[in-house]
Amino acid sequence: VALVPSLQDNEMWNVDDLWCTDQEFLDIQCGDWEEHCILLCNYFNYIDRLRRDRVAGFSATDIQSYCVLCDLVPEGEAVVVLRQEKSSGNCEFWHALQGKCFALPASMQIANSWSLCPGRPAADTEESLDTGPKVLTEASSTIPIRKVHMVFNAENVWANLQRESSRDTHKGVAAMSWNLSDQRRWKPLFRRGELRRLSGQATPEGEEAADFSRSWQLEEPSEALKYQPVDVGQASKLESMLQNQLEQDIIGHRAGLKGEGLENYSTSFNHVIGEKLGQLLEKLEMFSKCSRRHGGVQSVFPLRSSAVPPITREAIEEQMNDIENDFRMVGRPGRTIFGVPFNEPYKDYSLIWDTVKQSRIVELGGDRADYALKVKVFPYASGVLSIWVF
Repeated sequence: VALVPSLQDNEMWNVDDLWCTDQEFLDIQCGDWEEHCILLCNYFNYIDRLRRDRVAGFSATDIQSYCVLCDLVPEGEAVVVLRQEKSSGNCEFWHALQGKCFALPASMQIANSWSLCPGRPAADTEESLDTGPKVLTEASSTIPIRKVHMVFNAENVWANLQRESSRDTHKGVAAMSWNLSDQRRWKPLFRRGELRRLSGQATPEGEEAADFSRSWQLEEPSEALKYQPVDVGQASKLESMLQNQLEQDIIGHRAGLKGEGLENYSTSFNHVIGEKLGQLLEKLEMFSKCSRRHGGVQSVFPLRSSAVPPITREAIEEQMNDIENDFRMVGRPGRTIFGVPFNEPYKDYSLIWDTVKQSRIVELGGDRADYALKVKVFPYASGVLSIWVF
């Protein structure tokens, strides 16, 4: 979801606020906070309910996801996704535009213990799926939510009635209760079943209402999202274009042709090393799909699966070290190697070039410096692209 480009409503539609459906969001291939969070929330609910129904070890779990209207630091008014394990009360907050996850254990919410200096977490250990929930005792230290206005899902809307105490300002979401059934702290907008009645989906008299809050199946199958097929050919053309354009812009930038006060350096590219970087980028993309970009301590089962990932950070670091050693072998002894990968959704080439330029890595070294550059474009359904530059 974070790979779908982000634009504010006033940039796209010249209006202050407009909410699109998930299908419209995927068709337009662009949106702001609401579109990203609603789609991510729906994906989470589908995955968690399907997993509970069909995957061993998850049958006793009850994970529900919600959208949270809040104030973020530094963004201001925004929306995040709350993913909550009902039996334990453990929570995750997901920044849908960045793909970052922030953990908040039940033990550190209101009426439970809180410490500015929590103890060192226990060493991470592998546990099988049938060991049951582990206890999450430490929150992410950098949860950026500072004020919560309301929470909503497909069933209801809850207004936050909890007042912020000046002494608890630094605690953020940890100073709150996240028990949405507690009407002293959360005021529901609709009575049970009222929203369905108002939307014309009330259960006929005499029939038992289906509980779609626990089902992964769509109430109306015709509303299933329709995805455009993956366009590998277009991705390959874009990859070649970005590679050529970046090489030319790096050469021009280092030669001082961009008018930015750089010396007149010549630049050569080592394409053999570049191809090895391409192999590394393939593993980085795989790793990004099975790992979490988190802002501190990670969640535990069942919020985080205990399944073994297909690739590890250690394997990627080992391959990176091999490439670094190869680069040293083709140059003079004692040379220093610098490199950084970038991963972005695709909106415009100028944004990719700005990211590369602002890293200032292209300003390192003189005429004797060797450069290696590789661009990889990974296509997904509905025109979503993952752009990697190393």
